[in-house]
Order: sequence, then C-alpha cells, then structure tokens
Amino acid sequence: MLEAGLVGSRLVHLTCAIILFGSAFFCLYSPLADGRSEFLARRLPAVLLAAALCSLLSGLAWFLFTVGNMSGTLAVAFDTGALWCCPIRALDVCGLPASCRCFSSLR
Repeated sequence: MLEAGLVGSRLVHLTCAIILFGSAFFCLYSPLADGRSEFLARRLPAVLLAAALCSLLSGLAWFLFTVGNMSGTLAVAFDTGALWCCPIRALDVCGLPASCRCFSSLR
C-alpha cells in the first residue's frame, strides 16, 4: 500500500513539474499567432497556478509516503519525531554520520 502511494505521488509530482516547466517557458520558445495569444493569455495563469499547487501537494504526499515507507507504517509518518529523523537517516544511508535521539526507534 505504501509503495503504491509512493509511486502515485511521484507520478503526479513529476507530471505537474513537467507541465509547470513547459507552460512557464512556452511563450519563450513558441511564437504565438495574434488570435491564439489572447486565448493563451487567459488560460496560462490558471494552468500555472493549478500545476504549482498540485506539485506542492504531491511533493508533500511524496515526502509523507517516503517517511512512512522508511518507518514501516503511514501512521508513524505523522509523528514529529519521525519527520525530523527521516532526513538524518537519509544522510546516514548516504554514508554521512548522523545522530538523532529517535534514530534508534526507526531502525
């Protein structure tokens, strides 16, 4: 279950990030015709706002599913101790020494 949420949140996050990047730079690399520029001028801010909000929320969901996957359950992902120890544990996995008071409870 956690893996499905992790994959789903990554998919939504990366999709929104690609839409956000592409629509933000669309006016720079695509010459617009006179008739289309008014239509895009009305639609583009809404697309940018929706993609930015969706990217922010899916990034938060991605982080929570990652913490839940590292700790074992999704309920522990909302524990503040687990949220603070997750980046420290990630540094420890990368080979950087780190210490945390609740680090032993996550292993």
